[in-house]
Amino acid sequence: MKNVKNENPDLYMLMNRIISMRLASLNTVMPAIIDKFDAENKTCDVTPVFKKKYINEDNALQLPVIQNVPIVFPQTSNSIISLPMKRGDSVLLVFSQRSLEDWKTKGGILEPADKRKHNINDAIAIPGVFPIGQGLKADNSAIKVQNGDLTVLVYEDGKIEIKNTAGELVSILSDLCEETKNLATEIANITTLVMGAPVPPSNVAQLTLYIAKFNAVLTKLNTFKK
Repeated sequence: MKNVKNENPDLYMLMNRIISMRLASLNTVMPAIIDKFDAENKTCDVTPVFKKKYINEDNALQLPVIQNVPIVFPQTSNSIISLPMKRGDSVLLVFSQRSLEDWKTKGGILEPADKRKHNINDAIAIPGVFPIGQGLKADNSAIKVQNGDLTVLVYEDGKIEIKNTAGELVSILSDLCEETKNLATEIANITTLVMGAPVPPSNVAQLTLYIAKFNAVLTKLNTFKK
């Protein structure tokens, strides 16, 4: 195989320039910032974070806002896990190898609307990418779902934590059951004197049944409690 660089340096430089120019116009993946989010249509308007710098130009130019970008949420025909998105949130843009113009409104299998490839207007947004050290923290010990002050942690051993600024829900429910059981126990132990003899409550059998039920609930709750 001939070494074009050594035998024909002018041809090599021309080919290299053509390839570089083609790559410069090829969009693949880049972060972007949300300007507007349409929850009903699951689309967003975004500003790419990278500026465009042209050959022989001193200043880089801000890329335009890309409008009506489909945003990816885990979803099927009858279920969805969605996130509340707001202005300033970061997303990752991937650019389709062919035009999305017709697909965005029609769906299905179809011919591309035009011949463009990896065009900036054919972006799909994936939420969740942030600069290193920014955004909410991940948890390496559990599946984490957080929305504002509420955090849900699901552990591999089957334990869960559901907590906000008021406390942890499983612990609160466990404490409630424990206190209610203790109250039922106290009532069951109350006796009254009838003709000088102590008499237990008439519903002591029912109270004993309640206590047993609360113990069963507490046992089940403790299988979830971390």
